[in-house]
Amino acid sequence: MNSLLRSQGIYSVTSKMLLPSLFTPTSSVNQVCLQFVRWRRKPRWLPVAKTKMYRVPRRQRLPEGEEEEVYRLFNNYRTSLKAIRYYLSEQIKSQTTAPEVIAEQLRVEQEDHAKCLKLNDEWNEEVKKMREKRVADEAEERRLKILQEIETIKQQEAEELHYIDTLVRSEKEYSKKYITRKNIDEVLEKVLSETIDYNFCIDLDGNIYRGIRARPGVTDPENKKDDSTEKKAVN
Repeated sequence: MNSLLRSQGIYSVTSKMLLPSLFTPTSSVNQVCLQFVRWRRKPRWLPVAKTKMYRVPRRQRLPEGEEEEVYRLFNNYRTSLKAIRYYLSEQIKSQTTAPEVIAEQLRVEQEDHAKCLKLNDEWNEEVKKMREKRVADEAEERRLKILQEIETIKQQEAEELHYIDTLVRSEKEYSKKYITRKNIDEVLEKVLSETIDYNFCIDLDGNIYRGIRARPGVTDPENKKDDSTEKKAVN
C-alpha cells in the first residue's frame, strides 16, 4: 500500500485514508487520528546503501545534434542577456548623466536648499522671540527682586535707627543719674546719710518683716493679706 502511494507521489497517509471503518459514527473504537510521515528524500546522515556502494553512475550524453542545439540556444540567451543588461545600463546613465538631468537635479537641490534656508530663518525668528521674551521676564524678575531687597534694607535701617534712637534716649535718661564731678559731693553725702537694711524675716504664714529689728507681732508685715480677701478666695 505504502509503496503504491509513494509511486504516486503521496508520502503522508492518515488513518482516515487507511482505516475508514474506524471513524464511522457506529464504530465503538476511540476516534484517534493517526498520521504516518515518511521522508521525501533520504536523510543526509544515513550512509550509502549497500546495494549502491561502489557503484559509479554512467554519465548521460545527449545526441550530437541535440547537444549542438542546446549550445546554440545557450549562446543566444547569453547574447540577449548581455544586450538587455547593456541597454539598461545605458538608460540609467542617460537618466543620471545627461545635461538636462543634471540641470534638473541642480534646480531641485537649489529649491530644496532655499526651502531649508527659509525654514531655518523661521525657526531662528521663533527662537529669537522666545529668547527676547525670556530675557525680558528675567530682567523684570530681577528688577522686582532688587526693589524688594532695597525695601528690606530700608526697613532694616529704619528699625536699626529706631533702636539706636531709643537706646540714645534711654541713655540720656540714665545720664541724669550719673555721678559727675559736680554732684559727687551731694551723692556721697546722700549715700552716707541713708542706710539700707537688707535683713528680713518670714513667719509661718509667709509674711515678710523687713529690717534687722523687725519682729512678728510687733512690726506690720510687708505683704499682709486682708482676711476678707482670703475668705472670698477660700469660698
